[in-house]
Amino acid sequence: MKRDSFFQLYDLKEEESSFKGIWLIVILYFGSLLFSAVVAPLVFRLVHILDPETQSYLANKPFSDYFDRGRLLCLLILFPMLMKKADLLSWKRLGYLEGGWAHFRKWFAIGVGMMGIVYLVDFGFGILEPRDNWTWGYQLEKIGLGLIGAILIGLMEETFFRGFVFRTFYTALKPIPAIIGSSLFFAYLHFKMADEVMEHIPHAEIGFDDSLTAIWGTLTAFTAGFEPLLFFNLFLVGVLLCLAFLYTKNLWTCVGLHAGWVVCIQSLFKTFNEVEGAHPFFGTERVADGYLVTLFLIGFVVMFCLLMKFSNRDAKS
Repeated sequence: MKRDSFFQLYDLKEEESSFKGIWLIVILYFGSLLFSAVVAPLVFRLVHILDPETQSYLANKPFSDYFDRGRLLCLLILFPMLMKKADLLSWKRLGYLEGGWAHFRKWFAIGVGMMGIVYLVDFGFGILEPRDNWTWGYQLEKIGLGLIGAILIGLMEETFFRGFVFRTFYTALKPIPAIIGSSLFFAYLHFKMADEVMEHIPHAEIGFDDSLTAIWGTLTAFTAGFEPLLFFNLFLVGVLLCLAFLYTKNLWTCVGLHAGWVVCIQSLFKTFNEVEGAHPFFGTERVADGYLVTLFLIGFVVMFCLLMKFSNRDAKS
């Protein structure tokens, strides 16, 4: 697989490479940890000073949530500057090209179809069952909210992971190592610090020194109760989305596919439960932790590899 200048950053040619973007990602990641280590304890203590009886919604949130929100805030502040350095401030440069609605609609339908088949198989084998309070009205509400959330998540994650992260790896490495490296990073970032890491510390005693524990808990989050299959499936998701971007050269493809998966998961996650003692092949209500999804993802990865192979062959002939 040869490099394509379309995906190169800094106006580099196919044969050129640069690790500048990789260093920007490292700065962004560790900078967000340090930023949150200072801001999160201040906000956490202030909330509990104002509400010592922990009656409000914010006061009942664990410190790990404050720490994660602090990292997100840092990302929102620094990300535009990093995008400017990478010359990715325009929609077109990011990869959101013309015909976006057609790409989004097509691949959204494919994403819904993929996840829909997985859920239908689970229902057919009695792996999932509706919760006791299930109603059609509540289910339709979850689908509507899931659709909004899916589009937002698809846009944000694909802009960051495929539009920025993947292309920084692609600019620094050859295409296949870039796909693998960025997909491992994608899977790694989906694991968050467990609430239990900070549970033993009373609210009134949370201080800056505890931020060190939070930093370590975040860095090692994927090892706490490590789920190899879930990590592998998330890695395959990253690989598939990278291949979809490479094949279509349009980021709307990735947004549509990603949103299609998410709308199904968000619509059914809080309305159906895994039947006790269900076979692990099918996974839980999270879906992504089952071997059934693994087979689907591997199948689509192979499909995209073949499509790209035939596309390159046609281009040469």
